[in-house]
Amino acid sequence: MADCIENAGIDIPAERLNKVVAYLEENGTAKISELAADQRVSESTIRRDLDILVREGRIQRTHGGAIWIRHSSSYEHVYSEKMLIRIEQKKRIGACCAELVQDGDTLFLDSGTTTFQIGEAIARKKNLTVFTYDLAIATMIGFDPSTTVVVTGGVKREDYNVVVGSMTEDLISRIRFNTLFLSADAIDAEFGVSNTDLPEASIKSKLCRSAGRVVLAADSSKYGKVAMIKVCDLSDLDCVVTDSDLDPMLHDQMARQVKDLRIV
Repeated sequence: MADCIENAGIDIPAERLNKVVAYLEENGTAKISELAADQRVSESTIRRDLDILVREGRIQRTHGGAIWIRHSSSYEHVYSEKMLIRIEQKKRIGACCAELVQDGDTLFLDSGTTTFQIGEAIARKKNLTVFTYDLAIATMIGFDPSTTVVVTGGVKREDYNVVVGSMTEDLISRIRFNTLFLSADAIDAEFGVSNTDLPEASIKSKLCRSAGRVVLAADSSKYGKVAMIKVCDLSDLDCVVTDSDLDPMLHDQMARQVKDLRIV
């Protein structure tokens, strides 16, 4: 029975994935059985499709189904989920950003799984001073012994491995560093860089004012979107690093507004 259902469909996987997302966008949520019937494929195929869409950050899995997440500007994956999304693209971005770091630099790694990959890529560099409010970056990366890692004070935000609050912002306002590697939940040509969480958006804005150079490191899935809280304008960025999956139209928009756009 399942084989007959599979053979009845003619969609290639990429087309089917888009149709699954469109179904979830229209209905908000769906069971695996509903999606399998709609796409005329087996439930095991739909499960594999949903796993791919979760890794791409396009949906959220639920018990027995999935929900569409792009309709909400306030939704944010917990840290463990983010670690699994678009990991290869993030590694390439991290390697490119590492080329911007020299031994002896003072820099700030913003919170996030992309900046975590930057930290991994610069771990062997010497005599760095690395500031961060991301506890995973501070505790899970094996930086060279000559590097000093400074964790800002603050209140831990559960499930996101960061510290936030007035203590964090106070320290940021009193330091200066060569380079900020900034992360983002959303990037829009008009609205600029934005974030889903108010405390982190406030920290990011202050970081931009304390940095000698601001490098935005974000994978292509973040572009063409607007989140709840604005962080900065695109004109505030000195460099943008993203991956080659960026839509050509969005690429052209960014190229017109950003001083240094790097595609990896």
